[in-house]
Amino acid sequence: MEKWTGWAKEMLQARDAEISALRDRIDALEERLNRAEDEGKPSLSNAEKRIAITSFLMDPERAKWSDREIARQVGASPQTVANWRQKLDAPAPEGRVVMRGGKLFEMDTRKIGTKGGDTAH
Repeated sequence: MEKWTGWAKEMLQARDAEISALRDRIDALEERLNRAEDEGKPSLSNAEKRIAITSFLMDPERAKWSDREIARQVGASPQTVANWRQKLDAPAPEGRVVMRGGKLFEMDTRKIGTKGGDTAH
């Protein structure tokens, strides 16, 4: 039993380390974007946008953001983010974090695209 407990702890620590590394990358990209914006420099290159988008979509917290919000943060189109979400086979969360009027909140998106509010496909 201890063997499995130790293995599970190692797996959780590895996952937490990966998440932490992703968040560090995202924070660095956001800082670079903000600095470039303040200095009037061009936005990220296409390769940097791809890295930023995939990093956002792999982060459990930021993956809940709408495609439009991720696109706004990165300087890409919402369709590009949607395409990467599909390529990565990132599970669409039941709710998305959206911003309206300067406030962040979670929106239930399960019924979008269904007829009569039926959530069964």
